[in-house]
Amino acid sequence: MQMTTMVAVAVVVAVVVVVGGEPLVVLKSQDYWL
Repeated sequence: MQMTTMVAVAVVVAVVVVVGGEPLVVLKSQDYWL
């Protein structure tokens, strides 16, 4: 389970870094709230 969790976290971090992180989160948050 720990291995799977680490892999999942690594993938998420990689995606966030590649996309830019904060801008994506802000846009998604606004989209959901709206």
